[in-house]
This record gives sequence, structure tokens and C-alpha cells, in this order.
Amino acid sequence: MDSPPSFLSTKLTALPAATVQKIINEVLASKAADENAQSMSFAKETRDLLIECCVEFITMISTEANEIAEKDAKKTIACEHITKALEELGFGEYVQEIMAVADSFKNNQVVSYNASLYSAFAGQRDFMMVQS
Repeated sequence: MDSPPSFLSTKLTALPAATVQKIINEVLASKAADENAQSMSFAKETRDLLIECCVEFITMISTEANEIAEKDAKKTIACEHITKALEELGFGEYVQEIMAVADSFKNNQVVSYNASLYSAFAGQRDFMMVQS
């Protein structure tokens, strides 16, 4: 697998350490709760290694999806390009769960958008009532 282009600094291609740490803490706390055990800690060096692995994984999937999209003569990488990339790279077993997460995300986006519209219209209605 090729490394990211040299013009991208490590800082630009890294994931936010605080966000990754929050995910780790949630996973470890959840696992401990499920097993009625004490929560494990995660060394900073281990977190940094996990971040590097995640960046490499994202780069690998993105590169493969980009090649698939180019073969399809598409200029935008779509969800099906990602799922095909996962399958071609040997991660096909995760596709079903990823699609469920993608569907959930889309549904949340619609709900959030609808709530924003309602809020905007309600605010406009209230404004009009005050003006009357």
C-alpha cells in the first residue's frame, strides 16, 4: 500500500486524538460493564498506534474506492464504491453492518434537517406574529 502523498503532513492525515480516546473509553467502559469487570486503561502510545492504523486503513479503503469509481467513470466516490472496496480488500464481512450504520446516519440526517426546517419556520412564524 502506498503511503499518503508527501505534501500531506502527519498532522493533516491524523485523526483527532481526543476523539479517538473518547471512542476507546466508551468501548472499554462498555466491555467492562458487559463483563462486570474493572475498566481497562489504554496507553497513550497504544492510542497513537491505533490512530496510525486507522489512518492507514482509511487511506487504503479510499484509494481502492477511488480506483473503483474511476473504472466506473464516476467523479464522486459513492457508498457502493466503498462497499466494493471493502469486499475487494477482504473486509466483506463488515459490509452489512456498515450499510446499517450508513442507513442510520442518513435517517438521522433527514430527521436533523426536518427539525432545522421546522425550527426555521417556527421562528419565522413567531417573528411574523410579533410584527403583526
